[in-house]
Amino acid sequence: MNQRTMVQPPPPPQGPGGKRSFRGIAAGSVVGAIAVVAVIALWPGSAASEPPAPPPPTSDAQPYAQSGFANGLTGKTYAPLATPETFSHGPTVDGCDRGYGMHGECVPWNFPPGVGKDAAAKCGWLEQQGARALEVPGDDRHKLVPAGGPKAPDGNPYACPKELGTA
Repeated sequence: MNQRTMVQPPPPPQGPGGKRSFRGIAAGSVVGAIAVVAVIALWPGSAASEPPAPPPPTSDAQPYAQSGFANGLTGKTYAPLATPETFSHGPTVDGCDRGYGMHGECVPWNFPPGVGKDAAAKCGWLEQQGARALEVPGDDRHKLVPAGGPKAPDGNPYACPKELGTA
């Protein structure tokens, strides 16, 4: 362990009558600040010192690079496609009817048991779930858009305008 001694700054000069003068206090502060900076710069673990050595290994394990993956594959091979194929899981993969809503809104493809089959019952259920201002950019499969109802600025009609606050 290194032993370091801290340099003490000299006491500030005293003015007439044994009192400290402003110049003396300022000079003492400067000397003290220089001493603090020197101690910090030389202190072990500071930015000016060398990084500590890594700890010794805890086992004799050696790295092993595995090779040979996919070297012995057999079977039919395919050439890459000239252009990518478009694939879709369909509109019901997550249980949402994508004809309704925008960006993350979900109207169920099949409403839960107990919800009536008419538009009023479905709109009431959507209102209970917290739906608001529900646009219909696709097919109105559930018949939730009233004839002559309000439309969004982009031209899409609103579903359940009376219940969801767009009327």
